[in-house]
Amino acid sequence: EEQSEEKIFHAWNAAQEIRKPLLIVTDRTPSDWRPRLADLRSRLAATPIIRLEDPDDGLIDMLIEKQLGARGILTTPEFRAFVVARIERSFIAVLRFVDLIDQAALARRRRINITLARQVLSEMGVIDESHSSG
Repeated sequence: EEQSEEKIFHAWNAAQEIRKPLLIVTDRTPSDWRPRLADLRSRLAATPIIRLEDPDDGLIDMLIEKQLGARGILTTPEFRAFVVARIERSFIAVLRFVDLIDQAALARRRRINITLARQVLSEMGVIDESHSSG
C-alpha cells in the first residue's frame, strides 16, 4: 500500500524517538521517489538500501523443500528439480505453488509428486500440459 510522504516522514520520526529501525519496502529506490519534503529527501539519501534479487535455482529448490517441509511434506530432489526447471523465478511464485499443490493434494487426496506438480503448474499457466511430455 502506497503511503504519503507525510506518513513516511512521521513514521521515520516516531521510529527515531523510540530508537527502533524503520523498514520501508518498495519496488523503487528512494532516489526514484523525488520527495517534495526536503527533510524526508535528506533522510532517504542517508538511508542504507538493500536490494532483494529474484531467487536462483538453488534458493528456489531450498524454498520449496522448506515450505513443504514445514507442512510435514517431504519431497525428492527429482520432484524439486522438475518444479525448479519450470517455475517463475520469484518468491511469490514459489509460495503460490506450495499453497496450490498442498491444496490440490488435499482436495484430490493424492500424494505430492511430479504428476501433481505438472497439473498445478499447468493450472498456474506456467506450462502447457497438453504439450508436455515430462
